[in-house]
Amino acid sequence: MKSQSNFTNFVFSSPFNVRALFLFLFGIFGLIIAFISFFVSSYYENKSINEELYSSAQSSFKLKISTLKNRITLYENIVYSINESHLFHQYIQTHKNKEAIEELFKSYMVAIDELMQIRYIDKNGLENIRIDKSSITSTPYIIHTSKLQNKSNRYYFQETKRTNKHQIWHSRLDLNEENNKITYPLTPTFRIAMPIYTNKKFDGIVIVNIFAKKLLEELTLSALFKVSIVDKNGNFIYYQRTSKGNKEDYSWSKYLNKNISLKKEFPAVAQQILSRKQFSINGIFSHNLSEYFYNPDELILLYEFDKNKVAQMKKQQSNYIITIALIIFIISIPISFVMAIAPVKLSNELIRTQEELSRESKIIDKYVAFSTTNLESKIINISTAFCELTGYTKEELLGKKHNILASRNTTEETYKEMYKSLKENGSWSGELQNSDKKGNDYWVHLNITTIKDNNNEIIGYHSYAQNITSNKLLQTIAITDALTNLYNRRYFDEVFEQQIKIATRDKKFLAFTIMDIDHFKQYNDTYGHQEGDVVLQKVALSLRKSLHRAGDYVFRLGGEEFGMLYTVESKEDAFTLAEKTRKNIEALHIEHTGNSASKYVTISMGVYIIDFNDINEAEEIYKLTDNNLYEAKESGRNKVVV
Repeated sequence: MKSQSNFTNFVFSSPFNVRALFLFLFGIFGLIIAFISFFVSSYYENKSINEELYSSAQSSFKLKISTLKNRITLYENIVYSINESHLFHQYIQTHKNKEAIEELFKSYMVAIDELMQIRYIDKNGLENIRIDKSSITSTPYIIHTSKLQNKSNRYYFQETKRTNKHQIWHSRLDLNEENNKITYPLTPTFRIAMPIYTNKKFDGIVIVNIFAKKLLEELTLSALFKVSIVDKNGNFIYYQRTSKGNKEDYSWSKYLNKNISLKKEFPAVAQQILSRKQFSINGIFSHNLSEYFYNPDELILLYEFDKNKVAQMKKQQSNYIITIALIIFIISIPISFVMAIAPVKLSNELIRTQEELSRESKIIDKYVAFSTTNLESKIINISTAFCELTGYTKEELLGKKHNILASRNTTEETYKEMYKSLKENGSWSGELQNSDKKGNDYWVHLNITTIKDNNNEIIGYHSYAQNITSNKLLQTIAITDALTNLYNRRYFDEVFEQQIKIATRDKKFLAFTIMDIDHFKQYNDTYGHQEGDVVLQKVALSLRKSLHRAGDYVFRLGGEEFGMLYTVESKEDAFTLAEKTRKNIEALHIEHTGNSASKYVTISMGVYIIDFNDINEAEEIYKLTDNNLYEAKESGRNKVVV
């Protein structure tokens, strides 16, 4: 008791001793906190690293799947577009204008770098048209008739021939062969094909070969993982491993007879990887691609965590934790009583810093086109991918209003709708046409969300853009008649019922017109089919001039039959516009000696007014309009019947 009293007296004998005691006590406290922080942080950070790696693998997979689906859709649209081409089917029937089809095929290959080959193989398996490209960067060229081959026994011809009409066929992901031999250097190849039918009769196939090297690189590229591709039998499509510091390539094991497989490399987990859609264990993550991408080989993406990079991450994290522990200990001595407050503030600052670093990560900056604007629409942050998309540098865009990218083709109503949705819903998503630095228009799918402060007030906007220019171009080709540049029958079938519903909803009158060129067969017989095509083009141009309001449609329904769909105020308005259209055609003064109604080319028109109370289905409306057309023909032609 006496010694304890003496110690107390000594401590409180001077302010220096009191401060020294508190410094000592808080120093011990700080040291304890530092050690606890070190061990707890080490445990959770190691656990967090593993969770982040698995999460990163899943995020990487989703990004790769999105890229894969977009590319496959792009390639499929080419085949659909060729199959929809009137000029192509005309060539199949007449074997004329082969040069035009060759140029059509070449234009696709020029537009899309990774196309290797486009061929039309006739019903007997003989190559009829073939356009090749020796590499992604080379110019496509036409294969001479003497070098065209018989492909009737090749698996892709036989399988596509058995495929249903309008159904796309996918090949395996394999190596390119010529004359049944693998070509060198190795050329990974993927094929997409479709059977061609004319009047329900098989007329051959259209097949597109794709340089798959770029696709493989995109699927296997990763900064954190070693990514491999295997097929359903465990054969490696893409696989590299490091042995004694040297990289060894075991890709295409089945094709190159390499004595290696998934079961040999991963015997403990091979069966689970092959049998499950998704599997993960001890630094391995796999995902089957079948539900996203149909392929006979049922390809599987296999992720392996890079052990060296994981060890490096853990070492960096450990150094970081040790540094923080030392800082806590050192700060605890001079700031003594504020010891309990400082770590909380420091921890919060570190969390906010990590969140900021995560948002600004290099991967997102490089591959995701995003921008941030304030309430005045001035750009305050952008990614590198956004700069590449627009052609501007960051310095040229920061501080500028977002309308620097606005296209002259985008209406004011579009922007009003956008800001209305942002105000009411906090987000807007849709397709938008912009202009880059050089003035070239491009299309993006845009997702915009509002940024709010702690008081739930809007302080700015985040936008994420995906370049869809290639898809928009192919969509336009797919819905356009090649000869007349009018909308084709396929697009008519898509919009007809839709426009009827819109007119009913908005309580508007909708006029539908079907028209035929009078005695067009006699015209072709007299003047020839080439002149007949010229007449179709002139009539189409006149129809577009007669009907040019936004929301009006002009279609080529087939042969010499055309259609118009437009809103009117009354039945009289519909007849007036139709009669004006009819007169405009006759006023072209195109000589037609075989026309009983006039010495010039004329049209007969059937018109049907769709009242918003009309209960008829689209098919019945079409039939009633066609009946009016028939009446116009029977009553002498060159007439309008409403």
